[in-house]
This record gives sequence, C-alpha cells and structure tokens, in this order.
Amino acid sequence: MSQQTINVGTFDDDPSADTPRAGGQKINANFSDLYPRVVSVADYGAKGDGATDDSQAFTTAIADLGTTGGTLRVLPTTNGYVLANTVTLVPHVRILGGMVGTDDVSLLLCTGGAKTAFNFTGTTESESLNVTLERLDLKSNQAGTGIGVRLRNFSGFQLVNCTLDYFSVGLWVDWGQVVWLQNNTIRFCTRGLQVGGDISQTITPVPGAGIRGGSYAPNFCDDIHVVGGSFSQNQTDINHSGSQYALGGFWLVGNKFYESGASPVSGKTYYVHIAGLKNALITRNSFEVPNIRTTIAISNTGLDSDTPGPSYGIGIRNNSILQTATSASNIGIDVQRGQAFIDANTFECGGGSTPIQLEDTISPSFVGYNHFLTFSTGTSPTEGFTNPINVTGSPAVGHFGYTGTSTYTLPGKITLDDPTFPSLKLAAAGVLQAGLNTILIDQLRFFDSNGTVKFIHKMSGTTGQLVPPSTSYSIRNNGDTADNLLISDAGHSTFRLSAAVGTATIATSATVGFLYIPTMAATASGTPVSAGGLVALAFETGGNHLMVYTGGAWKQVGVS
Repeated sequence: MSQQTINVGTFDDDPSADTPRAGGQKINANFSDLYPRVVSVADYGAKGDGATDDSQAFTTAIADLGTTGGTLRVLPTTNGYVLANTVTLVPHVRILGGMVGTDDVSLLLCTGGAKTAFNFTGTTESESLNVTLERLDLKSNQAGTGIGVRLRNFSGFQLVNCTLDYFSVGLWVDWGQVVWLQNNTIRFCTRGLQVGGDISQTITPVPGAGIRGGSYAPNFCDDIHVVGGSFSQNQTDINHSGSQYALGGFWLVGNKFYESGASPVSGKTYYVHIAGLKNALITRNSFEVPNIRTTIAISNTGLDSDTPGPSYGIGIRNNSILQTATSASNIGIDVQRGQAFIDANTFECGGGSTPIQLEDTISPSFVGYNHFLTFSTGTSPTEGFTNPINVTGSPAVGHFGYTGTSTYTLPGKITLDDPTFPSLKLAAAGVLQAGLNTILIDQLRFFDSNGTVKFIHKMSGTTGQLVPPSTSYSIRNNGDTADNLLISDAGHSTFRLSAAVGTATIATSATVGFLYIPTMAATASGTPVSAGGLVALAFETGGNHLMVYTGGAWKQVGVS
C-alpha cells in the first residue's frame, strides 16, 4: 500500500507535489490498493460553492477513473457541491468525501428534482460494479423527490458513513447482488432503502447470465447487509420486495429505527416491510414506535401492487421493540404470509397493542422465548403483558415458547412443542399436560387429518364443557372398530362393554363410590326411547319399587 499526499481542494498524483493550494493544507492518507489511483473532483472543474452545477465534473472524473479504477476525492467545502443532473457510476471507483483524519463529510446538494443523483445500470445480469460511496452527505433540495443512488444489474456496492436526506428513495437496488450499508443515516425519505419492487417505472428483465437465465427473474437483489445504521422520519424505512426466483439473503443488524411522537410521519404504516424474500436475519436492532404502526411485516405482496410471493426463513431475534400506542392496530411483528422464527426479542408495548400477530394460513412459524413488558408513561415498565400473541385466520401451526408472566389467549390451531412451557406442555407425543401456572384457553379443538373438527372442549364461565361437533361422540380403545362409550343427545348414552362403578369393595361406612339411578314419585307411565337390546331402570319412591321397562311395559319389584 502506497502513501499518497492530498492537498485540500486538489490532489496531485505526484507525491512530491507538496505545495497545497491557497487556503489548503497537506494531508497524508493511506488508500487501499483496490483504488490505487487518486484524483480530486476539483481538478475536473468542480466548484463546491453551493450554486454551480458540478454534475459534469463528477461525471468526467468518474469516467476517467473508470479506465483504471481509483478513488475520487470530494473534499469538504462550506456550501457543498451541487448535482443538478444524474452522475453515472462506472465500475471500480471509490468516491470519498471528508477530510482524512477527521469525522467530517462532504455535502452534495441534489437539485435535479425527480432525477437520480448517482446511477448505474448494467447491461448484463449482476454486472461487476464494485463501487464505494463513503463519507458523503446527499441531500435533495425538494423533500420527497429524486433518488439518492439507483443501481440495477450490478454486483458489489458499498455505502459507508453516508447520509441520505429528503429523497423519494434514498437507495434503490434491484437485479443485483452483494450490497453493504455500514454506519449510514437515512432520514426524511419516502422510502429509505428500496430493494426490488416497482415504485415509478417498469423494469424489463434482462436475458443473459444467471442460474435461472435472467429472463425468468422479476426484480430482486441478493445478499444485502445493512449494519449499524440509523433510519428516522422516513415514510417507510425499508421495503424489501424480492422474488421467488432469487436466492435471497438479507441481514439487518444493529440498526436504530426512530419516529418522533411529536412529529409523526404522514402516511407511515411500516418500518420494515418484507415480501418474496428467502433467508433473512433481523437482529440486534432497536425500534422506537410512538405512533400506531406495524414495526416489521412479513408478507407476499409488496407496497407497489407487486406480488413477489411469500417469504421463508425470516429470523427475527434479539431485537428491542418499544411501542407506546395502546391500540390493537399497533403491531410489533406481523406475519401476514410466510415463515418466520421469532425468538429472544424484547417487546415493551402499550396495553391493548399487539406485539406479535400470526395471520398465515399455510406456512408454519415459530415463536420462541420472547420477553414482554407493558409500557407505562413516566414510570418503569410492568413485567408481563396480556395477550401478546394474536392468532388470526387459523394459522396452519404456531409453536410457542414463553418467558415472563404474560397471559396468553390462543384462539387458533396451536401446537405447543416446548417441553419446558410453564403453563401447558406436551408430556409426551400427543399428550397435553397442565403445568403449575395458569393459561387461559377459550377452546381446545381437535381436528382429523382433513381439518374437520371432531371434538371441542370449551369454557362457559367457570364450567368446562365437552361439545361434540354433531349429536354424539364416542370413546373407544385403540384399534377397536366399535364404541366402548357412546355419548349422545338422542335420549341415551351407551357402554358397549361391561360397566363398572368403583375399583374395589367399599367400606360399610363409605360415603362415596355408589351407583345412582333416577327416581320417580309414582309408577312410571312413559315409554322410554328404544336403546337396541337395553332396558330402562328407575326407582319409584312412593311405593319403594325398583322399576324395569321390558316387554313393552314397566315391571316392578318391591324393596323392603
């Protein structure tokens, strides 16, 4: 690695040129051998006065570097550089702002309205790009207009220590792979990060290379890393709209998401929206949600009328979600369509909100050990939460672990497969066992392999009820083809085998263990419902007679 000498406002390839321009100072900097040639945008005519359009100077300098690869230095100025037109990127270029040895950045004012500041469109699928933008502050001069950086058909891009403010889209990538965003701030944009999807234009698939032949894959971008960034006051912070044809890969790690409670963002519904994605890890992020929003949504439809399909293998763990609004529409994680693994997160939520919602009717999700707290204004949160998991649409299956003192209401078809679940668990395969704590279950429904309800246990007030789905239900031994016990509302219930009361001889002083039969005040006159070879039995208390209905009439035996 060679040492280069940089003069503020210019850069000379010759390290011996150590005389800085007026007002400048000489700074030594070590640059990666990946970008061996270093030039200054000022040497290509850039003024950096906040008024002159410097777009052409950037375009010319980048094109010049594109012949060999290298670093374009954009040294800070008081008023910043104006970009009124799109600057086209070329492969193997690093655009570096700021002063070496300091933390400052270089301001780029984007005044082109709906135009894109930096653009690259490859001619083949995943064309080599390998461009880095570092220590730049990109600002649109018209809030909600233009795109900060737009990349299509590319491979290899880094955005490091940059700020993107006031754009329609801060960074938009599709038909590409390998994107690294490190320590960036994206604020006041309609979309902060847009992956795939279709906001304002139709993207025609480019036939060519790729395992699927290119022409079959809708908009997508594989292998995206978003690390240590800050997203604030965006209408949607991240919209990832992928493709079932894509390989996937999305890592959202250690970022901060924020919206002001005093100045809520108009039209904001989601912080992070994911559709059509395979293999993602959302971890160690913090979300501050003071208004009614959905923090993370997993879906099969995008936000632009696109339908990329379900998402699979979405890991959401070790995040902190603070939701202060007290509305059921205030949702922490909403699995609308796809498969998610939700584990080891901390939810601090306003009472009545919905930390986790499962809506998918096809794909199973796993909800492991999460911690739930109830938010209280001005005081410490309260341990536990009422109904932290809302299951709608009869999901195919939901697996639940548990921590804390929350009360659960689980109205859907649920599989509890955690052997340490403190309130309800599987003692063995198919055996449901109550634990030491209390779990509130409105109904337990048992289904056959076709999904038909065969048996219901439900609560009515403090009384448990066994409710058959039709007029009767039965109990039989495993392997038997006939009912051992038939319980029916057709007038009788029957035992197929001998019926026994008790298990052994009872004492003469016993108070329990007896067989009880119905009594009548006088001789029976009604005709019992036929029970197929069985007889009706009753006791007449007026004359102390045991009565049996047989042969079409009541017969009686005196008891003395």
